[in-house]
Order: sequence, then structure tokens, then C-alpha cells
Amino acid sequence: MWKIPTFVRERAFGENEDHPECRAIKAALRREIEALCDAGVIRYLTGAAAGVDMWCGEIVLELIAEGRDIALIAVVPFRTQDAKWSAKNKKRYAAILEKCSKVLVLSEDFHKDCYLERNTYLVEHAKYILAMPDYSDQSGSGTRQTISLAKKNGNTLIYASAKDQAAS
Repeated sequence: MWKIPTFVRERAFGENEDHPECRAIKAALRREIEALCDAGVIRYLTGAAAGVDMWCGEIVLELIAEGRDIALIAVVPFRTQDAKWSAKNKKRYAAILEKCSKVLVLSEDFHKDCYLERNTYLVEHAKYILAMPDYSDQSGSGTRQTISLAKKNGNTLIYASAKDQAAS
């Protein structure tokens, strides 16, 4: 297993990235990713989903642009996953994939287990899982599923907290 993290998330709020909570989430994610870089982590996996996965990908790419010797690998569940996304998110997604060190597309087409397969791949190929679960959501979300898989697999879970950032 590589000494790498992957990112899992809950979608907190649409595309309103000016929302104070969103800014706090991004600051918390950056703080955790920088700490991983400082600890010697050089490869990062993203599930390439809209929301926190993309934000983490963008943070890693910003750190690369700032001179960090790290790599971003996108693990895409199926080739056309962005087909129903907003134009804004499609553009961001394409820009992230273009700058990744590697893009792994796990399936050509959507199928009922494609997200589970992506989440399992992430857990099996990462040492660390950087998560921002929404504990108010009691549904069986993909984030909760990935955290459960990670616990069973023995991954190190890192819970990023926006509350710490909002208070500072």
C-alpha cells in the first residue's frame, strides 16, 4: 500500500463556495493536506467527484504550483461521470484531470456498483483517508460507506473539521 491519502466527503451545500462554511471547509482541508505533505506524503488520490473531492484536487494542484513535489491521481468511477454536472463543474473537472499525474477510469460505462468499486479502490490504495462526514445526514451515503470500508481495512482516518477554522 502506498503512503497516500484519499479524500471522501459529504456535499454540504450546492455550488455556493462563497458561503462562510464552505470557505472554512476549504481552509480545514488545505491545513490537513499541508500537514500530510509536511509528513512526507507525496501521492494523493481523489475520487474526482463534484464538491470536496474537486476542492481537495485543486488544493493539491495549488501546492504543486507552489513547488511541492507531490502528485495527484484521479480515480474516476466511469468515463462520463460528469455528464449531468453543471457547466462550471464540468470545466473544473476537466481542468483537474488535465493536470493530474495519472487518471484511472475504472469503467467505461455507469453501472450500479461503479461508485462502490471506486470507493473500494481508493480505500485499498491509500493509507490515509481525509474525510469530512456530515453527521446530520443519517442516510447510507458513499462517504459513510467509504469510512466504514476504511475502518475495516485499517486505514488511518483523518477527520477535517471546518468548525476549528470557522472559530479562528
